Amino acid sequence: MMSFVLGKFFFKKQYSLLHFLSVVFISIGVYLALSAELETQRQISTAPQMSASSGDDASLQSRSTWLVGIAILSVALVLSSLNSYIQDMGYSKWGKEVDESMLMTHLLGLPMFLPFAFDLIEHTAIWCALSLSSMPSHRSMIIATRVA
Repeated sequence: MMSFVLGKFFFKKQYSLLHFLSVVFISIGVYLALSAELETQRQISTAPQMSASSGDDASLQSRSTWLVGIAILSVALVLSSLNSYIQDMGYSKWGKEVDESMLMTHLLGLPMFLPFAFDLIEHTAIWCALSLSSMPSHRSMIIATRVA
């Protein structure tokens, strides 16, 4: 839906009625699936609990977690759509080069990690402090992926 909106209103792209209807029906399906999941979570959190107030707190926490997840996915969708259109504009102006495309995809995505820079540095330090014996070996990881 976001690619459609960005393309139609900001980049003056033309879409057929079939394309428009496909986007609408897919968006309705996603909305129905998300609302069904929210309703399921609401029923689980309102199941008989030890106290009524703890059920209300759990329901509120579940809903807020759900809303934060939807917000994160929405921002990612907008940024991904915008990145796609910026790449298309570059391709039409300078041609498509695979190496340059990979560079631009990764370079344009780097600023999105800035809000998480401190967490990334902290977790990198944690990983560096771990001893090698506490980390799984490459062989055990390969075997685990082959078995699964």
